[in-house]
Amino acid sequence: MAVESATDEMRNRVMTVGARVEEMRQRPCGYSGDWSRIGAISKDTEELLKLVAYVVVPLSVALVFSLSEDSDRKS
Repeated sequence: MAVESATDEMRNRVMTVGARVEEMRQRPCGYSGDWSRIGAISKDTEELLKLVAYVVVPLSVALVFSLSEDSDRKS
C-alpha cells in the first residue's frame, strides 16, 4: 500500500510540474525571446526552460504512464 501511495504521489507531482511547464510554454513571450530581452530572465534560463518544456516534460509524462500501466498489470 505504501508503494502505491508513493507512486501516486510521484505521478501527481510529475503531472503538476508538467502542467506548469506546459502552461509556461504556451505563453507567447516564453519562446519569442521577450523574457530575456526585457531582462526578466537570462538567455541561459530561457534556453533551459525550452529544454524542459520540449524534452523533460514529455519524457516524464511517458514515464508516469508507463509506471501506471505496470502497476495495473500487477493488480
